[in-house]
Amino acid sequence: MKIFFDHKIFSKQCYGGPSRYYVNLVNKLNELTKVDAKIFAPLHINFFLSSNFPNNIGISNKLPFSKTLDQFNSIKKQILKLNNIFNESYLNKFNPDIVHTTYYDEYFPKNSDNLVITVFDLIHEIFSEDYGKKSKFLPKLNILKRAREIICISESTKKDLIKFYNIPDEKISVTYLANSLSMSNKDEYKDNIILDKYFLYVGGRWKYKNFNQLIYALNYNPKILNDLKLVIFGGGKLNDDEKKLFNKLNINMDRITHINGDENLLKSLYKNAEFFIYTSKYEGFGIPILESFSQDCPVLCSNTSSLPEVAGEAAIYFNPNDYTSISDAIEKITYSNNEKKNFKKKGKERLKFFSWEKCAKETNEVYKKVLNIK
Repeated sequence: MKIFFDHKIFSKQCYGGPSRYYVNLVNKLNELTKVDAKIFAPLHINFFLSSNFPNNIGISNKLPFSKTLDQFNSIKKQILKLNNIFNESYLNKFNPDIVHTTYYDEYFPKNSDNLVITVFDLIHEIFSEDYGKKSKFLPKLNILKRAREIICISESTKKDLIKFYNIPDEKISVTYLANSLSMSNKDEYKDNIILDKYFLYVGGRWKYKNFNQLIYALNYNPKILNDLKLVIFGGGKLNDDEKKLFNKLNINMDRITHINGDENLLKSLYKNAEFFIYTSKYEGFGIPILESFSQDCPVLCSNTSSLPEVAGEAAIYFNPNDYTSISDAIEKITYSNNEKKNFKKKGKERLKFFSWEKCAKETNEVYKKVLNIK
């Protein structure tokens, strides 16, 4: 069985969960199944693909100055168009049984009757007031209709997909993602650069990520920042609006640290944190929960969307729309060593339910379904 993964997501993002998913999936498909899976990204800007791409799984040429190119949508559109042209040639040579497209786009390869697509979330639909007109969803609708099978990364995402696009239940399969942070080599951990006790926030702070509610919780309960620092990893530097909110609420900026860095630094930050907090109102899956589990870091997270599905009984939950609920959850874990030990243990057990091996095998079953292979 030959599976062709196209260039689309790798032409669009330097970093990100979807591109990481596809690279992990392709590697495991080739390792564990009788599948010849290849990624064809002749020109791309993706760092994860360039650092985890064996020569035998397709074509990949990372462009120079990728971080700069990522800031210009017009350039990325041209890269996408060039790859669309190259793709037809590679498709004819590879002659795949299935095309697993990596993003919603108006471009359809000619040789793609057996089309599969993975849906990660419906953020743009659920928060359409923040992302523009529904006309932008037309390419997504077209490709969802054309696909023979659709993979969703959680039951929550599947439910949303049916709600917004009226996709038949039997056309959708759910395959969970897995942790990508390594757990084995202690030499990979960096020295803890935060000397004070701290709790950790990871990733973007867009509106639906609900970071401001965390700030209101810290204002509501000043004791938290007196006892713990807040460390923010990634997601860009604090912007002017965030700084204005801190000033308005008289929050001591000396107790808040923003850090960028590589995966080894992130692992160390998880490992040494009192807990990880995930305030998002909506996620298609929630990889940081598994990352936190993998580093023995207790998890506090919202009780919405896919997050309870992923964390199970291994997290302390709060209402993301209520800063007092966030404050109460922080209090519960901060001042109880027994709770910390309990949720570290639960996290380890919960992590066993998720693996890239399982994801690859279940995805292979989807391909077999498309081709009517028993």
